[in-house]
Amino acid sequence: AVLRGDQVLQHVAATALARGCVVSEYIADPLVVMGRKVDLRVYAAVTQIEPALEAFVFRDGLVRFCGAAYDLSAGGLQRLEGHISNNAVQTKTVRHAAALNWTLPQLWDWLRAEGALDPEVVWARV
Repeated sequence: AVLRGDQVLQHVAATALARGCVVSEYIADPLVVMGRKVDLRVYAAVTQIEPALEAFVFRDGLVRFCGAAYDLSAGGLQRLEGHISNNAVQTKTVRHAAALNWTLPQLWDWLRAEGALDPEVVWARV
């Protein structure tokens, strides 16, 4: 999918990319929590590049919720707030975008309580 202004485009010509767009592969089966698509913001510190890459991944992070329900219908795909969890997009449509964030431990607790997914399986995919 390509984000241009406030639209998600399904197909894009090379000429459109030359004009400046953000291009991102759309995840076919995203993590959905309580009907809303989420992304995980995980932080890493790279301490060495040569002779071998060395990095430390922090086990805490941020879970960012979309402000609207996840909807794959034609109309739903036009509503960015249901597909793009970026805070800049959410602040245009949701009054308190910060309220749409959890910590990773909050997500792990919710996953355990719901019996939805094993947090360790999710973390291993990160």
